[in-house]
Amino acid sequence: MTLLLAASLLSSTLIGYLAMRVFLPIYKPVWADLTLKICLGAGIGVGIIGSKMAEAIGRNPDATGLIFGRMIVIAAFAEGLGILAFVLGIVVQGAR
Repeated sequence: MTLLLAASLLSSTLIGYLAMRVFLPIYKPVWADLTLKICLGAGIGVGIIGSKMAEAIGRNPDATGLIFGRMIVIAAFAEGLGILAFVLGIVVQGAR
């Protein structure tokens, strides 16, 4: 049992070491590009959501409260994805 635990700890440490020291520096530009695209996609998504909300309110002004509430929730999810990608990009750039 102890041997199995030691082997699993060694393999996870080895994988972590390889990920942080070998593979991460190679893929830093890829991660930076990916996080930039995700952040831009979140901004474009919020813009599309806002324009569609304006169209929907223009077509049916009585449903303004319902449309606006749903738009806020969807925009929050899109912005959360953008913020998460931004933080991930900072963390990856700071890793050695």
